[in-house]
Amino acid sequence: MPENLIGPPPKKSRSRRTDLVIAVFVLALMVAGIIWGRSGKLRDLHGNRAETYFNGKEFGRAVEEYTEAIRHDPTCALAYANRGSAYFNKGEFEQAIGDSNKAIELDPRLALAYSNRGGAYLNRGDFERAIADCTRAIELDPQLPQALANRAGAYLNRSEFDLAIADSNQALKLDPNMVSAYFSRAAALQSKGDLDRSIQDWDQVVRLDPTLATAYSNRAAVHFRKGALQEAIQDYYEAIRRDPKLADAYVGRGLIYQRFGDTKQALDDLGRAIELNPNLAAAYSCRGAIAVNMGDLRQGVADCSQAIELDPRLAAAYWSRALAHSRNGDLARAQADQKKALELDPLMGQP
Repeated sequence: MPENLIGPPPKKSRSRRTDLVIAVFVLALMVAGIIWGRSGKLRDLHGNRAETYFNGKEFGRAVEEYTEAIRHDPTCALAYANRGSAYFNKGEFEQAIGDSNKAIELDPRLALAYSNRGGAYLNRGDFERAIADCTRAIELDPQLPQALANRAGAYLNRSEFDLAIADSNQALKLDPNMVSAYFSRAAALQSKGDLDRSIQDWDQVVRLDPTLATAYSNRAAVHFRKGALQEAIQDYYEAIRRDPKLADAYVGRGLIYQRFGDTKQALDDLGRAIELNPNLAAAYSCRGAIAVNMGDLRQGVADCSQAIELDPRLAAAYWSRALAHSRNGDLARAQADQKKALELDPLMGQP
């Protein structure tokens, strides 16, 4: 009796139809790979062009190229995040938030997207969300200086000056040329009364970005507080040259003209500031003070009242209106305004 042989089971014959299906499947994979590789190359091509435009501050062209990169690879989270950065720099914050949302949807651990969205929230005035997003970005990537700088800006706007300074310090350790970090630290130091260090940081801002009008205007305000009126007015002139619509700079320059005894030029500058920004309380307050000193008590009361309506914590407006009421013989109102002014600023009226 022959032995039972143990071996592999007999092979089943494969139909031609099965071979055809397998061949088609393999071919489809090959084609998909070719298409995917080509799409990836085109995505990178447009992404590199976009980066060049971005670095050259041609943000509109950068948006166009990032859009092409996304068209070739709609799943690329970084392309959305980068386009969000370009939109941000164009001042189109809603679009920046939209792209950041998409980037986070595609990659919830992409720190750049949280940082960009935080920056957009900051510029929209939503400081709580800005801080939350930037904190998340820092958790994901502690070496991301822009997230620290954005959070510093949010802390600054919430008057949390020490936190703003701490974040700015850390951002500048990571990137010693980060303009926004110097800006936030300079403004925080200025608000804390550390004028010498503030001037140093404003100098750095101007050195790194000579086109930034607000830096000249803010440095001028520090010079003014230090009594360096010539340096202050030079900076205000430069701020206005860089941005003729910067209302705050006209207010500052108007104050200096008044100090120099040029009341007409002072009033012209304050009037221009109000034209540019009808909600600028400081402009009404300063113009009201000049009116009171010139004896135009009615105009003085009107301007100071408008300033108080716009900013109920503006001590100088209460003080000037108190003087007007006093000269009008309305002592009760004068005393009430003087009391309010001293509550807001105990040093009001001192030389």
